Parts: sequence; C-alpha cells; structure tokens
Amino acid sequence: VELLLARCRLSVGYGEEEAADRDLDAVATVLAGGGARHVLPMLTLRAGLAMWQGRHDVARQAVQRGLTESRSDDVAILAALVWHGLRAEAEALASRTVEVDRTAVRRLREAMERVATRSASAARQVRSVVDGFLALCAAELSRIDGRSDPQLWARSALEWDRGNHPYPAAYSRVRQAEALLARRSRTVTAAKLLRQAYEVTQGLGAVPMTDEIRALAGRARIDLQDRTAEPPGRPGTVAEPTSDELAMLTAREREVLAAVAEGLTNKEIGQRLFISERTIGVHVSHIFDKLQVRTRVQASAIFLRQSS
Repeated sequence: VELLLARCRLSVGYGEEEAADRDLDAVATVLAGGGARHVLPMLTLRAGLAMWQGRHDVARQAVQRGLTESRSDDVAILAALVWHGLRAEAEALASRTVEVDRTAVRRLREAMERVATRSASAARQVRSVVDGFLALCAAELSRIDGRSDPQLWARSALEWDRGNHPYPAAYSRVRQAEALLARRSRTVTAAKLLRQAYEVTQGLGAVPMTDEIRALAGRARIDLQDRTAEPPGRPGTVAEPTSDELAMLTAREREVLAAVAEGLTNKEIGQRLFISERTIGVHVSHIFDKLQVRTRVQASAIFLRQSS
C-alpha cells in the first residue's frame, strides 16, 4: 500500500491520470480488509486527482468522507486532507462548476483549528510540514471568500521553501501571481513569480501545473521565457555564468554541488553528508532551478569554472 500510494502521488503530479486511478483502485481493494491509517492518504490523492480532472464535487466527497470516517491523529496527514478540501471549494468557485458548500467549509475550518492545536506539541519536522499546509489553508480560504490574498500566498511559498518542498512552493507562487493579476497590480512581480514556478514545474515534470501556468500566462499575455536574461549574440546561446550564480546557493547546496562535480551519486552524497538520498535529490533539484540547468554535467561545469 505504501508503494502504491507513493507511485500514485507521482502519477497525480505528472498528470498520468489512468495510472493514478489504477493505483487508487488497487489501494482501495487492499484496504477493504483493514489498514485505516492509509485511508486518509488515499482519499487525499483521490481528491487531488479529481481536481486536476475538473471534478470538484468528487474531490469534495473524498475529503468529507475522510473527515467523517477517519479518527487519525496524524496531524500532517490530516492537514494535507484539509488543504485539499479547501482547495476543492476554491477551485469550484473559480471554475463555477459547482456551488461552494458552506457546511463543508465550516467543517474544514474546524478541522484546521484542530490541526493547529495538535501540531503545537508535534516534533519540529512534523510541525514544519503542518505549518506549510496551514499556510496553504489560510490562503485558500481567502480565495473562497473572493479576495485571494497575495500576502498569504507569499507566506505559504516561504513556508514551503524553508522545508525544501518545491512543488507546493510553486503552487503558492502561481496563486500569488493569479491574485496580483486579478487586482491588476504588480504585473512585473506576477510575471516573475510565474516564470519561477514554471521553471520548477518543468524540472519536476509536473505536467498539470505546468499547463495551468501556461494558461494563466497566456490570459495575462506574459512571456514565460525571460527575454531580459537572454545574452546578446546568436539565438539560443547560453550566457556565461557569473559568480552571482553560485551565490544564490545555500551552504548545503554548495556542498551537494561540490560532490556532484566529483561524480558522486545521490546515494554516495547522502552517505558523505549523513542525510537521506531523497533529501539529496531535493537539493539537486533546487540547484538545477537556481543555476537554470537540466543536467548534472551542466551544473558541475558551472561549479568547476567558478571554483577555478
């Protein structure tokens, strides 16, 4: 079940709807014989998939079922479910596919308050994730109230950046840009936010969110390719890196990049730095985003050139 849910989470992000559906059906079959702790993650993924499919009523039903049937005390899992519920209501309002269910919103607010109270005594790592989801929830509530608040979305992006979670940080920036454009203010800032999110989602292979960014940029007539960053000379040439590029990296990212330049794998780097292979993968993704490269060879070339 853990593996099926993990694969499904990737499929939802990649936009592989049929694969995600198959894995969710398989999980539901297995859980018919027990496994209550996996019910909320399954329903959260069901809601996330339904929203990308434009079926906001299905997403709402999945979340409300989770709130009704589960008594899970895992605040991080519950926080993710609550965010999906509020997002479903906000998306329904934005798309005008179904009416906002005010009773559902009230239940989600109550669940949000429970999560905030319970997370106060949680471990630091858990509290960090919960704080990110609570920031998303607060921002989604502003959407539901018809006044999407750019500052709340900026706060959400910051929370997820702190924990090195690029996907929800990118989502927050898309919504922040959307809120700014709706107010017809700070269009330059909105364009910058969309370009940042676009680079991240492209690097992650997050097709549905990438498509949403393209659609929003198209409506606002924003060019997602930052022409001001293009060097003079032949089209398609790559600018010579400057020392400022490495200055954008954190101390840990510099350590990881140095190891990448040595030719070490993520597993080997993790063993050297005493952190998980998955965390190394996140650092490498951030390094690629900041240096605007797509391969380890390109990143290594910049590091070696700047270090020489």
